[in-house]
Amino acid sequence: EPIAPTPTMNMDTTTTQRTTPGGGVDPPLLPAASSQQRRQSSVSSRSQAVRMNLFVIVRILFQYLERVDRVTLDLAKEVLKDCERKHNTKDSKYDTLADAVSERIRDAVGECHWAKAREIQKQLAANQQRKRMRAMKARRQQAGVQGVGQIAKGGDGQ
Repeated sequence: EPIAPTPTMNMDTTTTQRTTPGGGVDPPLLPAASSQQRRQSSVSSRSQAVRMNLFVIVRILFQYLERVDRVTLDLAKEVLKDCERKHNTKDSKYDTLADAVSERIRDAVGECHWAKAREIQKQLAANQQRKRMRAMKARRQQAGVQGVGQIAKGGDGQ
């Protein structure tokens, strides 16, 4: 079916509208995402997850250092500020702030503190997973108890 221009068609975009036989207008046709766009989206979500993971580790590290080594905490905070400053001034070594932060803070605090922060992060993730599983099990049991109660009262259990 031919595409007829409509008064609402914007010639600057890649979307078009089709007129229907009754004179109405179908919703705009959007071009399918290219494989390159899908790859970029996947890479983007992966890199976002990496950045989020780094953010969590740094927060855990700072909380840990606050309890065990305030001098190292102050050093790590200064390193973080320096990374941000250099990233904002477009220093080529700081194009990806996450990489620079990860490397420099890890070097500043030492492998022992970094490893402890990772260990705490893993423990927290495991605890959260166990908590979610217990909550899901409790919801299932509650749903099962309610279903049994309805059957006992003469209901169909649904």
